[in-house]
Amino acid sequence: MLISRGTHNPKQARIAGILVSVVVLLSIWEFHGASPKAPPSPPDRTTKHRSLEHNDKLARRVEVTPEDLALRLEEIGPSESVDYAADGKDLFSQSLSPAAIEAPLTPVRPPPVSLAVADPPIEPPLPLDVKYLGYSQRGTGTLSATFQRGSDTYIANTGDIMFHRFRVGQINASGVQVTDLRDNHMQLVPAASE
Repeated sequence: MLISRGTHNPKQARIAGILVSVVVLLSIWEFHGASPKAPPSPPDRTTKHRSLEHNDKLARRVEVTPEDLALRLEEIGPSESVDYAADGKDLFSQSLSPAAIEAPLTPVRPPPVSLAVADPPIEPPLPLDVKYLGYSQRGTGTLSATFQRGSDTYIANTGDIMFHRFRVGQINASGVQVTDLRDNHMQLVPAASE
């Protein structure tokens, strides 16, 4: 079986050949460099001058002369004659004298100020705008109360919520316990004297 090499289209074959040759030339260019470099001149070792070659602000090579490697005892001597004397404190001892340890300073804090917040004055509950007109008793002994609010009349049993705002409590002939659900305050609504 023969593998087609793309020679069936000569235009594509020429373009592929040109691209391959350009890639080869670019890789040779990168490998050997853009321009031939002159060989570096040998360093002058007779001077005590150190030269640095910088490439992108990084030092690559430092030249060192044999004189730089010589040990200069006259420069070491003054540093050896320094007397390292302590002032009597041993930093590594386990027991320090009480005089050596100073009491830490404690910051002086002002006494806490209590801000007395006065309780808001207790407002008396708003009077209920519901009238207790009377009650009726069913055959089971359950009492039902009749209420009026504005032009609306409502008949409620114990535990019912009327007018979407009041809960009916204990029902008596003289009055009914009604809880206002806005502030959860219970009041006794007396029977109307009409």
